[in-house]
Amino acid sequence: MVNKHDELIMFDASLYGNKSGNNLIVKKDTLEELQKSAGCRVIWTILSEKIAMYGSTKSTKKRLNISGIYYLENGELVGEDFFFIN
Repeated sequence: MVNKHDELIMFDASLYGNKSGNNLIVKKDTLEELQKSAGCRVIWTILSEKIAMYGSTKSTKKRLNISGIYYLENGELVGEDFFFIN
């Protein structure tokens, strides 16, 4: 995505060879302007689960669940991760 000045401000990194997953890259100043003009805050949530596997089809009974939330605060990325075993 480009802005009215033809500057690249947002793109999907997987379209440019990044094979580590889906990654939306956004210019920080553009995101800050959007938050200010809209009067809201963009947040990122992290949700993940880790299961230990052994053999070909067996897994442990416990799972590691990971969650987190992040947002921009005064130009800095702020957030916290949470880990639970169940």
